[in-house]
Amino acid sequence: MKKLVKVFGLLAVVICMGATLVACGGITGTYKGTYSETAMGVTYSTEMTLQLKSGDKFTMTAKISMGSESSENSVDGTYSVDGEKLTLKVDGNDIEATIKDGVITLDYEGITFELKK
Repeated sequence: MKKLVKVFGLLAVVICMGATLVACGGITGTYKGTYSETAMGVTYSTEMTLQLKSGDKFTMTAKISMGSESSENSVDGTYSVDGEKLTLKVDGNDIEATIKDGVITLDYEGITFELKK
């Protein structure tokens, strides 16, 4: 009986460790999304790229285009995951997002982005 309890206990630990590794390592990669809007006869678009890297680090790049003009900005930071909640931390600020089925959804400056792997 004791041997059976030890086997099931060990199996439970292995399953939990495996689930943790899959949850942490399974989200790394590059996610991309685009948002476009026309205001006052001018169309602008934002292309956002989010790279989730190993070691809980990320790089987010936003390319904003308006007519023939464009600019690109990048920020680096760290991230954490708690279930489906993804928190991006940069310069003392937190950006809350969700991650589900390979899609990251985040609100940034009033715009909702869906970033896909």
